[in-house]
Amino acid sequence: MTSFPTALHHRIRELARRAPDAPALDISFPAAASLTRGALDARASRLARRLRAAGVGAEVRVGVCVERSCELFVALLAVLKAGGVFVPLDPRHPAARLDWIVRDAHLRHGIVDAAGRAALGTPFAHAFDVADDGEQAAGASIEEDDDAPVHPRAAAYMIYTSGSTGTPKAVVVEHGPLAAHCDALAAALPIGAGDRLLHFASVNFDAAHECWLAPLAVGASVAVAPAQPFAPDAAHALMVRERVSVAAFPPAYLREFAAVAARDGVPPALRVLAFGGEALPQQAFEFVRNTFPAVRLINGYGPTEAVISPMLWPVEPGESPALAADDAYASLPIGRTIGPRVARVDGIDGGAAGELLLGGVCLARGYHGRPALTAERFVPDPDGAPGARVYRTGDLARLRDDGAFDYLGRLDDQVQVRGVRVEPAEIAACLRAHPAVADAAVVAETNGGPTRLVACLVLATEADDAVLKAHVAAHLPAAWQPHQYVRCDALPYTLNGKLDRAALRERIAAARTSRATGDAARTPTEQRVAGIWQALLGLDVAPSRDDRFFALGADSLATMQLQAAIRTEWRVNLRLDTLFADPALAELADVIDRAERETGAPVATIAARGAHAEGANFVERAASLAQQRFWVLAQTRDASAAYHIAAHWTIDGILDRDALQRALDHVIGRHEAWRTTLVENDDGVVMQRIHARLPVPIAPVDLRDLPPAARDAQAAVLAERDASAPFDLAEGPLVRATLLALADDRHRLMLTAHHAVTDGWSSRCAFEELAAAYCAYANGDAPALPALPIQYADYADWQREMLAGGEGERQLDYWRAALRDAPGPLALPVDRQPPAARTLHGARVSLRLPDAA
Repeated sequence: MTSFPTALHHRIRELARRAPDAPALDISFPAAASLTRGALDARASRLARRLRAAGVGAEVRVGVCVERSCELFVALLAVLKAGGVFVPLDPRHPAARLDWIVRDAHLRHGIVDAAGRAALGTPFAHAFDVADDGEQAAGASIEEDDDAPVHPRAAAYMIYTSGSTGTPKAVVVEHGPLAAHCDALAAALPIGAGDRLLHFASVNFDAAHECWLAPLAVGASVAVAPAQPFAPDAAHALMVRERVSVAAFPPAYLREFAAVAARDGVPPALRVLAFGGEALPQQAFEFVRNTFPAVRLINGYGPTEAVISPMLWPVEPGESPALAADDAYASLPIGRTIGPRVARVDGIDGGAAGELLLGGVCLARGYHGRPALTAERFVPDPDGAPGARVYRTGDLARLRDDGAFDYLGRLDDQVQVRGVRVEPAEIAACLRAHPAVADAAVVAETNGGPTRLVACLVLATEADDAVLKAHVAAHLPAAWQPHQYVRCDALPYTLNGKLDRAALRERIAAARTSRATGDAARTPTEQRVAGIWQALLGLDVAPSRDDRFFALGADSLATMQLQAAIRTEWRVNLRLDTLFADPALAELADVIDRAERETGAPVATIAARGAHAEGANFVERAASLAQQRFWVLAQTRDASAAYHIAAHWTIDGILDRDALQRALDHVIGRHEAWRTTLVENDDGVVMQRIHARLPVPIAPVDLRDLPPAARDAQAAVLAERDASAPFDLAEGPLVRATLLALADDRHRLMLTAHHAVTDGWSSRCAFEELAAAYCAYANGDAPALPALPIQYADYADWQREMLAGGEGERQLDYWRAALRDAPGPLALPVDRQPPAARTLHGARVSLRLPDAA
């Protein structure tokens, strides 16, 4: 008989009894809120008693339609405590889909909040408002009653996934397999009591539930992210603020998050970064690995039917994993099983490809109300114990020599879009339900990037894209929305009656080629916007002035990429809601031009200033306001690493050290900022001293003779030492470089610079130039980088002229008005005197104030 671990909600309760004031949940939107272990358990217990009184118990399903909040997790935990089965219903999903689930699952009991009541058209016979328990939460003592006992084979939750027949299918997961999986996950990542996990995904997806149950069951805490769309910049800020140590993202989002981290720095507490749900190409993985050199990276794989994420492929800091060297767009391995599971390729020995089978005790019960499909997908395991089953994943895989598995694609048409399993047939069925659509097919395209869905339509009557998009949005979640709609006279079929996907893709390509009928971009800004759109959306032809971003196939992630690209190209910060309004290309270009004028864009003014004086050892120019601030800070306190920007790059292959030094010299020669020191002139004014030459020799450190563990440890020590060593702002240089030799064919370049001469965005640009210059010198050529008509000193001059011209007074007036009624300094009683010198070291202390406070 299979032995299962203790149910998760019982362990959460026991931890609450031991340490009721320990943190459990933290939410910072729309206002800050948090729950300790004791408060979470008490509120969930109180709601569980009400559920049991209404008849909730074993195998009774309870819908949970609550917005992302502390109350959402109170509701989910309460259902488990009552012995019931939670069925998550994200209020942001289309009302038609939510109502379909309520009917299909026969949900008589439900927990709602205001958002849930507004989202549901089908009411519950027994509805409980989760807010009713909030006011009396303190009155529910942890010791008042015990949670309902549950059998390991009792259902814990039921979650809906995409179905090939055009309707979703519900997967039922039991308490025992769920607890065994969460234990295996906590051990594999690993997660400990001191960790803080980021909860990112919608609860309508199974991965969301390991991200709160596993940490809470081992004593860790959870920081909850807002609902999507959630910009990677905001995720980075949240992870820094909440000191998140473990996070997981879909690969498409991970790429954007990594770009932010490369610019702004890795969140300091982050030690494990997981990703999964769709394939991540090796090329993208290398960028992620270089961005997070000290973070454990984990590629996760798993269908809902095998209980969330049964397979993991970890990459340790400093490790060089074995990847397919001949294909940068090949997917990463999906690793090995965790916990009491087995995996094998059906009927195949050795490294041949076949269908991946997953077995062991961590399998779902099956599909709710669909016994034939359950019998088809969950089959007896001939190699297992009596009664053992395996799940036929429908995924093509092969076993590698090292025991890990490679993922090669789907045997059917199911795809992953932004980490969500999507059945194109379900989208096609939804489109065919519209009266204007006679026939429809949906094709998934990757082209080495995120998956994009293209709907091919045969129309019975005319309907524009907006009407069709609204129809899909009313019935299916956002990830199911096609990125592009293509009209066809008829869908192509093969001689045996199957859809001819090759011919369909030819028609999609032809439609894109013939689409360019509008006016071409006219102004320089329009042309640059058109180029950005074309690159982000993979368009074969440039968009016209009248085209709209979403009509061309953009989604929320592409919109965030567009926001970042505009910030990079024009140094203009546009709000996401401006981009979600979907202006035409010409309208967006006009918005950018007006934003440049309002913020005083410096380009045209600065370009006319001309060259600096030649022949002198240095020239002096006024410092920018930021540089002046850094200089003042350096005079009033001890040197601190708080304003250092450190970046590390791992270089695989045989390194030409001479070419690398010449490349760095070339980049420093191009950028005056990296040849700048800060001095005070005779009038007491802080000046930039721009040196004609300020060499930065690359310091070599050879670690090749150390054992791997000692080598990695020493590399980490050196990285910390390099990042924290002080700079002398007056003497310089304010950039330093160290090269660690880890092996004959593996090096790590560490560049550290003071914030007075660089920022995260500039560092990324400089590295791109460094890579280009290195390749040129290594091949015996001279770098061919574009000239730089504008230098940082030009910007500093422009900034001061702009502020002197009235902008400074305008900004001061604004802040005087904004701070007019601000309270004075907050004087709090302390038990010790603060240190004489600020260390800038931080910590986090959590406590619960009594209700009377």
